[in-house]
Amino acid sequence: MSDDQATGKNPSIKEVSVEGERYQAEVPDTLDLAERARLALHYLTTCPIPDSDYFVWADDGTGLVCGVKFARALPQMRTMTGSDLNLHVDRAMMESYVSLIADDGLIYVPANTPGRRAGHRNYPPTEEDYASGHANSGMMQAMMRWYERDRDPAWLTRIQRMSDGLAKLFIFKDDYAYNPEGRIVWDFAYLKQSGYMHKEEPASEQEGAESSIIIYHCEQIRALVQWHAMSGDARALELARKVIDFVLKPKYWEEGEAPYVVGTERAHWLGHPHAYMALFRGLLWYAMVTNDMRLKEFVRSGYEYARDLGLARIGWLPWAGPPTPTQHFNDISGSEACAVGDLVALSIMLSEAGLGDYWDDVDGVVRNQLVESQHVEADLIRAQMGGQPFVDYLQRQKKNQRKMAQADWLGGFVGAMHVNAFPKLGLPASCCGPNGASGLYYAWESGVRHADGVVRVNLLLNRASPWLDVDSYLPYEGKVVVRNKTARTVAVRVPGWAKKEAVVSRIDDRRATPFWIGNYLVFEGLGKNDVVTVEFPVVEETVQYT
Repeated sequence: MSDDQATGKNPSIKEVSVEGERYQAEVPDTLDLAERARLALHYLTTCPIPDSDYFVWADDGTGLVCGVKFARALPQMRTMTGSDLNLHVDRAMMESYVSLIADDGLIYVPANTPGRRAGHRNYPPTEEDYASGHANSGMMQAMMRWYERDRDPAWLTRIQRMSDGLAKLFIFKDDYAYNPEGRIVWDFAYLKQSGYMHKEEPASEQEGAESSIIIYHCEQIRALVQWHAMSGDARALELARKVIDFVLKPKYWEEGEAPYVVGTERAHWLGHPHAYMALFRGLLWYAMVTNDMRLKEFVRSGYEYARDLGLARIGWLPWAGPPTPTQHFNDISGSEACAVGDLVALSIMLSEAGLGDYWDDVDGVVRNQLVESQHVEADLIRAQMGGQPFVDYLQRQKKNQRKMAQADWLGGFVGAMHVNAFPKLGLPASCCGPNGASGLYYAWESGVRHADGVVRVNLLLNRASPWLDVDSYLPYEGKVVVRNKTARTVAVRVPGWAKKEAVVSRIDDRRATPFWIGNYLVFEGLGKNDVVTVEFPVVEETVQYT
C-alpha cells in the first residue's frame, strides 16, 4: 500500500454488497425495524450532495460533521437490510471524505470552497482550512464501521493516523485535556496553520452552537475508546481518560439541589439530552474497558435521571432536558431523534453490562418515540414541503431548496417533534437522520443475541437471524412465535408488564415446560425447525402523570 493510499490521497474504496441468505417468509404486519432501515437508506443516500464533496445540505463545517454520521450509519443499514439501494453513494462519500485527510491524519474543511468561508453563529470567517474534533472523531468511528464491513487494512492505517492527530486538537492542562471553542468560522474550530484563535477553557457547560461543550467532546471519547478496543492503542485510551477527567469537572454538572444529593457526583445534568446520552455511551465504554465501577455507577445514575425527566413507561424523553427558570414546559416538550437514538443505545449498553434491566425502556422508546419521529408517508412530506413556513425556514437558513427537495425527506428523522404536533412532523435534521437510523440498528442488532448455542430474545420485535426468526404480534396480541434454526437453548424476555402466571407457551403443538430467569422464559433441548410460541394477555391500563 502506498503512502498516498494510507493518507487518503486518491483513495480507492471498495464497494461492498451485503451477502447473506434470502428467503420468503410470512410475518405479522407489525413493526419491522429492517423495513424502517430500508426507508432510512433512501434518506441517507439522497441527502449527500455530489457537487459539494458529498457533504450534507450545508456547505459549511456542519456538512462534514453530519456527513461523517451518514458514513457511519450506512454500513449499519446495509447490514440490517441487505439492500444495494444507491450503493454507489456509500463509496463516493467515503472516497470524498478520505481524500480530505491531510498529512497529519486529520480531515480539514477546505476554506477555499465556495460557501464555506461564512462564519457560524456570527463568528468571523477564515481563509484557512479548519478541523473539527467532533467531525474527525465521527470519521474515526465511520472508518471502524467500514473496516468491519470490508476488512481492508488501509482503514486501520487511516484510523491510527487520525487517532494520533486528534491529540493536536486538545489543550492539555494539569491532568486533563479539552477543546476550546475557538470562536472563528465554526464551533471548536482548529485552523490548520494558526491553531485555535481562543484557547480559554469553557467556563460552563452551556457554550457552543448547541449550548453544550459536552457534545463537542463526547465523540472524541467514544472514538478513542473504540479504537483502543479494536487496536489495543494505549495512547488512545490515555487521551480518552484525560478528556473524561475534563468533562467530569463539577462545574459542568448540575448543582442547586439539596446538599446531601450532590448532583455533580450523581450525573445530574441540565442541558442537551443528545450531548449527555452520547457522553454516557462513551463513559460507559471506557468504564467497561477499564472496569471502573465508580464510572459505571455514574453513568447509570445519569441515565436514571434522564428517565425521570420524561415518561419511561411509554418511552418518552423531552427534547431539551430539565427546564431552566425562564423556560416553559412547552418549550422542552418535543423530542430529537439524535437524543433518542443515543438513548436506545445507552439503555441497551447498560442492560448488557449488567447494570440494570432496561429492555422495557428500549421497547417503549423504539415503538413510541424513535419510529414515530421518522418520515414514512410521502404524501405528508410533499404537503409539508409545499407549505410556506418551510419555504421561509429555508430562506432564513440560506439553504438551497433544490438540494433540500432532492432528499425528499422520506426515511429521515426529525430534529424536533413536539408531543402536541401530530400528525405533522418537524423538519428532518441532517444530524438526526443518521442518529435515528443508528438507533434502529442498535435495537435490531441487540434484539437477538447468540453465544455457544444459546440465543436470547431481548426484544419482541420481528427479526430474522441466522439462529432463529422472531414473529411478533405485539401490540395487537400478546403473542410471539420463535422459529428455531440452530439454537439449543432459547431465552425469551417477556415484557415487564405481563403477568408471569398468565404466560403460556408451546413447542410446536405440545405444551412446553420452560423455567424463568428474571424476565426470561428459558426453553432447553430445542431441535432444528422447532417452533416456540409464547402468549400472554395484553394489559391495558390508564395512568395519570403530572
